[in-house]
Amino acid sequence: MSSRSRKTIRIFIKKALTYLLVFLMCAGLVVAAVIVWTFEVKLQRWPSMMFGAPTTIRVGDNLTDLQFYARLSRLGYSKSQSLSPIVGEWGQSGTELKIFLRYSLFVGDGPIEGPINISLEVDTIKSIRLMRSLEEVKHFELEPELLGVIPAKGRTPELCIPIRLDQAPSLLIDSVLLTEDNRFYSHSGIDIVSIYRALISNLQAGRYVQGASTITQQLIRMTLLNPEKTLWRKSLEIVLSIGADAIYSKKTILEAYLNRVYLGHFGQLPVLGISEAARNFFGKSLDRLNVSECALIAAIIKAPNVINPFRHPERAQARRNMILGLLFKHGKIPRDTYEEATIPYLIPRALSSPHHWIQLCKPV
Repeated sequence: MSSRSRKTIRIFIKKALTYLLVFLMCAGLVVAAVIVWTFEVKLQRWPSMMFGAPTTIRVGDNLTDLQFYARLSRLGYSKSQSLSPIVGEWGQSGTELKIFLRYSLFVGDGPIEGPINISLEVDTIKSIRLMRSLEEVKHFELEPELLGVIPAKGRTPELCIPIRLDQAPSLLIDSVLLTEDNRFYSHSGIDIVSIYRALISNLQAGRYVQGASTITQQLIRMTLLNPEKTLWRKSLEIVLSIGADAIYSKKTILEAYLNRVYLGHFGQLPVLGISEAARNFFGKSLDRLNVSECALIAAIIKAPNVINPFRHPERAQARRNMILGLLFKHGKIPRDTYEEATIPYLIPRALSSPHHWIQLCKPV
């Protein structure tokens, strides 16, 4: 090969490397811009939920005048088939009316929640007693009615209230990490070890039986990409996940994930995030969740429409128990807590068939 030919090849290689470097730099800038826009703009958009005023119920009020039972129905409460209603239910025996109140973000100071007993004289309230403390009170408040949802820009109507990571129960975070991404704090957006294990499992089974998506990948997929399983989509997901992990802290990524993860539907509206899941599934605030409820929310994440505690309680209970076993195995809970938490748990029936009163609003 002549010196002129060698020189030509060297020039070609240098140009090719220069073009490749420029392309990679441009691609990196585009990826960084997309990620920053996603976290700083798109993930900061939240739906606006419009509520009516809470209804105060007092001793001496007449239930017929208040249209009390119709109001309970609009709030999604249902009549219990037993004398011991669970969250979101009410029952009546003679002159005794029992209601198991749900948690609400919007009632006054010292909100009453949990079971209450109302003594009636015909339709007039004679007394109101809190069943947990046996204390008599003069009034209580029913949570306000949801009148409508104005979706965030670029999104459909959904139930979603953001929380900070330090507001999430540690056991719920542990449950999610152990089942969805147990190497979350040690990988860089994608988990090579999990990818290898999933590849081996899928090859041995001859079909897709195990995934390897990290929490970062799930967040990118649910925020920026569609769920179709194509090589191009998976490649974008990997590149964007590595970029997100390089730019943002694990805390920021985990907080965004816990606020956006899909956890099923309540009536017509999708439930996003652990705060809404706690309120709609259990009638509680996050800080009131017990270990069983934390494990159940984490259980639903894998397949909200299949591991559905309303339609398939046996599946939900089985996966919940598996997660409780992981919590015990990793020293997150003691044995007595594990044994107590694995008892059968009934999801409030009232929440499994919410009414059609939720109105959807388009953004103005």
